[in-house]
Amino acid sequence: MIKTIGVKRTNQKGKFYFLVLLILLVSLACGRTGGTPTTDPTQIAIQVKSTVLAEKELTLNAPKPTAVPPSPVPPTTAPSPTIPPTATLPPPPTLAPTNPPPPAAPTASNTPQPTPTQDLKARMSKANILIFEDNFVHASGYWIKEAAVAMGLTPIHTGDAVGLFQQYLVSGTDWDLILIGEESKNWIDGPIITQLISRMNNKTPVVYETWKTFDFYGGGLAPIMTRCGLSFQTKLKQPESMAYMNLNHPLLTTPNKISMLSVYQDLGYLHDGDALRIAPGSKALQLVGVYADRPTEYGGIFLCQDEMMIYQSFMHHNYAKDNIIRLWQNYIDFLLKKRFSLVP
Repeated sequence: MIKTIGVKRTNQKGKFYFLVLLILLVSLACGRTGGTPTTDPTQIAIQVKSTVLAEKELTLNAPKPTAVPPSPVPPTTAPSPTIPPTATLPPPPTLAPTNPPPPAAPTASNTPQPTPTQDLKARMSKANILIFEDNFVHASGYWIKEAAVAMGLTPIHTGDAVGLFQQYLVSGTDWDLILIGEESKNWIDGPIITQLISRMNNKTPVVYETWKTFDFYGGGLAPIMTRCGLSFQTKLKQPESMAYMNLNHPLLTTPNKISMLSVYQDLGYLHDGDALRIAPGSKALQLVGVYADRPTEYGGIFLCQDEMMIYQSFMHHNYAKDNIIRLWQNYIDFLLKKRFSLVP
């Protein structure tokens, strides 16, 4: 600020001397021309002095210059960081719905699809079946074998060769069904009975037709009688017609409707069979018997051993062949279904 005022004063002095010099020159010019009387130097000095004093007063009374504050410098703004281009994010994964959509309808095919019935028939046609059949009169034929073959089955049939039958019985073959028709001799003894029970324990059903319950129910047949829940009641002195106890049971209706088991002929057996009763507490089911009004006594066909065994206590060659073959086909059908329900 001091420097500024000093410059102002120096300028004012210069102006003052310039005015004095100008007045003097005017005065001299006027004197030389002679038109205007020469100005009194004293007055001139007084005027000059008054002029100087007036300018000095103006200078003193003049408002002091106000320092102009420097213009504020705007703060330097840091350059914005360069933002890299946003990366393209992959789309979110598609979540599987909670409930999966129903499967597409299968396309039509010319190949027929197997049904449970077809599957069962296919398994039955390949079933491993073992048959022992000892006929009193061989000329009458092997009715059990005929029943199986008529169903399209291919059983192993040993006839009355008990040794061969026992070899098959103890073999490693997983038999689906074992059928026994014992009408002539006492071939089925204790060891074979033990093997039959073992097979039933391994889910192989058994049909056992015999005439000798009276002779062996307390001996070799005792294990089967106990497990089936049966007991001896009386010997049959002659062939007896049999009444049905459970008319609607599959063993009497499926696949064949069984007619009344009436005596067709008397072949002259020394012993035609026995009538049995169901023991107290037994779960055995009596299907046919001598008397229709006695459903647990004087029976001839029983389903027992948790439906793994059919026990027939009379010899069947005294009855009509066609009816007996249909009955054995029902035995085979029922027990193979049982077998395949236990062994999928």
